[in-house]
Amino acid sequence: MTESDSPDEKVSFLFITANVGTLFENLSGLAEAWTREVTKTIRNKEPHVIAFHFQEVGGKNAKSSMSHVNSFIEGILSHSVLQDFNIIRGYLDEDFLSVEEYTALGSFYLIHKKISDVQVWDFDKKQFNPVVGKETCCGNLKSRSDICKEKFEQGYFPDCKWSRKGYTRARWKIRNRVFEFVNIHLFHDDNNLVAVQSSPSSYSKSRKRALRFILQRINSDPPPDNNFYCFGDFNFRLDIKALIEEICANSDPLVTRSEEDNGILSMQYENGVAGSNQPLLKIERKLFQCDHNLLYANGNFEKLRMFNVESDGIELKEFEYQFPPTYPFSENSEEGTEYMKTRCPAWCDRVFLSPLAWEWLNADASDIEYSCIGEKVCMGDHKPIFLSFQTSMDSLLVKDRPVV
Repeated sequence: MTESDSPDEKVSFLFITANVGTLFENLSGLAEAWTREVTKTIRNKEPHVIAFHFQEVGGKNAKSSMSHVNSFIEGILSHSVLQDFNIIRGYLDEDFLSVEEYTALGSFYLIHKKISDVQVWDFDKKQFNPVVGKETCCGNLKSRSDICKEKFEQGYFPDCKWSRKGYTRARWKIRNRVFEFVNIHLFHDDNNLVAVQSSPSSYSKSRKRALRFILQRINSDPPPDNNFYCFGDFNFRLDIKALIEEICANSDPLVTRSEEDNGILSMQYENGVAGSNQPLLKIERKLFQCDHNLLYANGNFEKLRMFNVESDGIELKEFEYQFPPTYPFSENSEEGTEYMKTRCPAWCDRVFLSPLAWEWLNADASDIEYSCIGEKVCMGDHKPIFLSFQTSMDSLLVKDRPVV
């Protein structure tokens, strides 16, 4: 132990998750604003341990956008706010030509120079190894044994012809406390008209099936003390069918169907107010047009919270959140607080903890904050989410429990 990491000193942790796909599709300054807001959060929190989880690295058209990834990452890692982090491991899944394995996930772990005795888990040799220096690993990542990557099989999302969704696992030992970090990207709602047909939706069922699969994988090879953290773009959506039944209780939909196959093209709920030129709600495959006052007003999202139930029943814990839905925000740099009319706003981006991690933080941590970054600034279609907390070095010593 060094003087800098004496048992009485507080250690600050910062976990950040961000779907960054928009940053590589809109190159007109979004990345600069994003980096400014994220580094501001780092400066304010003064963390000793940072875990970044990125999804959609390179954007939806990776072939044309992947060339911008390195400069984006370098802009973050070279920032002055990170100058005292002497251990960095980054993992970028950039091999978009490997269709069966590509996940577009990026995971970065940074350790401040004040923290000593840091090791990383080798998933092949089943052992911890000391880690020093800075390294970013790019490409397919198959050759890396210090990161575990897996893409979901097509059967998890049968309605989608092609998907990059998957997860990564990284396991770190800081002093004698083991932390496992799971970067997750689950399938989205591809069609609003499908999502409204059942409660829960078919998409919700697919996401829960995939999440159960991940938890089974972790439980088959658990970290010591089961101290793991799952944060990423879960793509959790509201129960849209139940929401519509609430806000359109007195209106039956006008349905427009295709002449070719009789499939539904749109559903429109009339306003019922004399002289109104706008429908109460209009839904198409990628349109969710509704008076925002019906959904939220003056930053009050309590009505939407009532239908944010997709995470109910999962074997993970989450701190109380007060931040607004994290998706789909406008990509216009002048509209940092506006939502697009493509989907119903939802809390897609989340930080979850294993039950034992939850017990530990509630018993030993202080200054716990669970919030979003850049609430009033355009950060792309997703707002980054963070969990920060402090704990003493002494609480990083696992007492009376063997450590692998």
